[in-house]
Order: sequence, then C-alpha cells, then structure tokens
Amino acid sequence: QRRHQKVVEEAPCAALTAAERDAICESGRRFAAEIGYVGAGTVEFLFDPLRREHYFLEMNTRLQVEHPVTECVAGVDLVLTQLRVACGLRLVQQSAFDNGLSLHGHAIEVRVYAEDPATGYLPQVGILARVRWPRAPFVRVDVGYDQGDEVTMHYDPMLGKIIAWGADRQEAIDRLVAALRDTVIHGVVTNIPMLIEVLERPEVRAAEVDTGSLGQWYGDRGPGLEHSSDSELKISLAVAGHGGPMTSTRTDSDASYAASSDPWGTLGAWRSGEGGGPR
Repeated sequence: QRRHQKVVEEAPCAALTAAERDAICESGRRFAAEIGYVGAGTVEFLFDPLRREHYFLEMNTRLQVEHPVTECVAGVDLVLTQLRVACGLRLVQQSAFDNGLSLHGHAIEVRVYAEDPATGYLPQVGILARVRWPRAPFVRVDVGYDQGDEVTMHYDPMLGKIIAWGADRQEAIDRLVAALRDTVIHGVVTNIPMLIEVLERPEVRAAEVDTGSLGQWYGDRGPGLEHSSDSELKISLAVAGHGGPMTSTRTDSDASYAASSDPWGTLGAWRSGEGGGPR
C-alpha cells in the first residue's frame, strides 16, 4: 500500500495458514453477530507474522474496493448478495454461507491510478486520449473511465481495477502482469509501470511483503524519475525536441508550475530548432 491505501490486494492471504485464516474469519463472524449486523460489511485485521496473531483494525459497513478477489476465489456475487439481504430476500447460495465458503485458486487485484509515483504519487488530470483495457481469459476489469473521458481533480484518481485469477498464486501474478502490459492509457500518467515492477519483484513472488513494503523499497516516491540526474532530464528533453538546440521563453507566469517536481516545469519553457539553451 501507499499513503495508507491499498494498491495490490489478493485472496487468499499468502501469509496465513489455513488455521489462521479460519480464525480470522471466525473473529469477523463473531464481531458481526455480537452487534447484530445485517448486510454486507468488511472487517479488517492486522496480522503479526512473528507472534502469529491477528488484531482488529476496523469494520466498514459496505463492500470494499478489493471485493472482486473474494468473488473470484469464493464463486459468490457479493454485490447481488448485498442487494438481496437489503431487500430481505433469501440468499441464492444460502447453504454455502451456512456451511462455510470453499476457496478455489488465487486472485490478485491492482488499482490503476492516474498518478505519478515518481513525484510522490501526485494525482494527474487530463483527457484520456486513448484507452485500451485488457481482455483475456481469467482477467476481470472493473473500470470507471474510458477513452475520451476527463480525469479531474474533484474525484479519486483511481481509473479502474484489474483482477486476475489463477490456479495458484504464481499463475495469477503472471496473468495480471500480462494484462497490465496489454493495457494502454494515453493522456495522463498512470501507475501501471510501477504495478508491473512491483508484481515482478522477487519479494512479491515469494509473498514476503507487508503494509510497509512500498515505502521500504522506494521511500515516499515510487520508482521513476526521482532517480534521474538533472543532466539526464535535460538529455530527455533534448531527445523530445528531436535533438535540436533549445531556447528558453520562460515568463513569470511559469513560476508556480516550475516550482513543482515535474521536470518539464523545473527546466523552464523551451522551443526546439532555435539557438540557446534552457535557463
């Protein structure tokens, strides 16, 4: 997770034994029963891998963003179930809930954000000039944006969720990485390259991760331009200008933009094909 918000979610949890998972589920069930809760809800726990104990964190009286991974491995439509409970109807899979759900395979979800990990995960805005979401067997895509839509500052920058199911965890990761590589979004910077890099890290493959892993690997920023020197950024701009000389036409109105960590603003305005250099 980054900024205390989950980015990659999976089910079942690879860090738990079957007995530990059953204990956590029973704690959640007892919690709901004690307060007489009726409806869809999500109970969250933190797990201490050293003491092998779980601790209550919070309960949300709704389905959460990551509910598709549960649906994929449990074979239950949680949205339909939530609506039927709200309407006072019997559950379609009542016996499954009464006897305990059986899990099949492994599912992993990533949240695709219009944000730039290299600048501290700053949200991005703009028109989505081109969008191609992946289509593949065992891959699910839940999206809120498509080609031509505008991403504004008024809403959460999440563009959609991509979920992959596999017979085991490694297959699920492979399918998800392939789906991300098949995703095309032009018009705003997204976290897709970071998601691919994270999923391919050996620590993730080995399930040796925790809620602080992204911060441990990348600090306050994700992988990207923060590792580049000023000279490397200037070279990148020169390449973007087809190698021609550049001249600065910067004005005072550029000050607020240049104060950002965006290299295009930091180096000032420029024009290809004319003498001079960036000032």
